[in-house]
Amino acid sequence: MPAPSKPSPGWARRVLPAVMAVLAVAAGGCASVVHGTWEQLRVESDPPGASVRLSTGATGITPVNFGVPRKDDLTVTLAKDGYETAVIEVKTRMNGAGAAGLTGDLLLAPLDGAGLVSVAIDAGTGTFCAHRPNPVKVVLRPAPPRRPTDSAAALGPGPSQPDSGHDLQTK
Repeated sequence: MPAPSKPSPGWARRVLPAVMAVLAVAAGGCASVVHGTWEQLRVESDPPGASVRLSTGATGITPVNFGVPRKDDLTVTLAKDGYETAVIEVKTRMNGAGAAGLTGDLLLAPLDGAGLVSVAIDAGTGTFCAHRPNPVKVVLRPAPPRRPTDSAAALGPGPSQPDSGHDLQTK
């Protein structure tokens, strides 16, 4: 029986970069795999029970959670009878986990160049980002009391007072 052959010393240098490139492309981007392209956005109000509408069209009643794409800035509108409508801008910002994903992507780049592909994928999908504020917490302000409408003035003067037969005279 012949002795098993040993791999040539340069095999790792030839095979490892190809394996890393395939893994990086198959993963789509390090942060995309680890962090995901969607996140949960929580909306709370005081008092609870406010209607919520996101700029994406999603609706709910507080307290509520929404699944939202990481890359999109959002507008959150809260409304409740007897309270002023509140509009909150929710922006995307790079967060700690996103920075870690970017670092991982960049560490792959010198090995095979596929890290640059991962950076492009992760940047395009927003996986480096998270929404701020999150959770969205809003204290609703009571609506001001309604003033009487001007419709009463449009009706004209009220009924005239009956004549008492006394004239007012001043000296």
